[in-house]
Amino acid sequence: VEVQPLASLEPSRRHLLRHLLADLQKEGELTSFSPVHDKPGFVAALIDWLGEMKSQGIRPDQVADEATRTGLARDQQLAALFSRYQAFLQTNHVADDDGLLWLAADALTTDSDLFAAEAPLFVLGFDQFNPTQRRLLAGLASRLPSLTLYLLWDDSRPTSDLVLTRLAETRAELEEELGLQAVPLPIKSAQPKPALHHLRTNLLREAAETPPAPARFRAIAAAAREDEIRWLLRDLKARLLAGADP
Repeated sequence: VEVQPLASLEPSRRHLLRHLLADLQKEGELTSFSPVHDKPGFVAALIDWLGEMKSQGIRPDQVADEATRTGLARDQQLAALFSRYQAFLQTNHVADDDGLLWLAADALTTDSDLFAAEAPLFVLGFDQFNPTQRRLLAGLASRLPSLTLYLLWDDSRPTSDLVLTRLAETRAELEEELGLQAVPLPIKSAQPKPALHHLRTNLLREAAETPPAPARFRAIAAAAREDEIRWLLRDLKARLLAGADP
């Protein structure tokens, strides 16, 4: 069965989700999301959520099982939406962008002759891979003579160093799941330019002699943009309640 990309992907996906939400609302299946089911922002959030589920290789039946475990109406409604969304794509032989990668990984797993070649594969420019992408790499590695993957690494830094945090996790996943062996590249004898050497040795490191920030500045550590915005809104609310001029 040939699967085509969903035409005009973003508008088509929004249109499809609006119809699916309208059907669930009409059937009385939406409770938690009923007040916002027709809001553009909610549809945008669902697109992000669906993309995250697929990039992590999480299927609709797994979401449904988790919803059954938690017993939360919100989870059950998301599971129903995901199931209907994926059923529509499969019935009409179309796929979204994350779904295409998913199908490609499945095809590499089931068809040993697919993409078989005598040429080596070189992968560079990445610092992380989601589970679906790692499945693709594993499928390609199993049928190509060699797979070489380059990561920016610095053996002079401990793996706990902030600049290597994401890379260390990626390296561990690749070594465990794909059986890749890390081989350091030879160090060039030529001395780097002073400015580049300074950047390399001090990137994401705070010097001990850094003066404290002036009192008018505050630094926060936020794991994501949403956390930063939540902190900002709480701070603004506290200022307004304290009598600050809006």
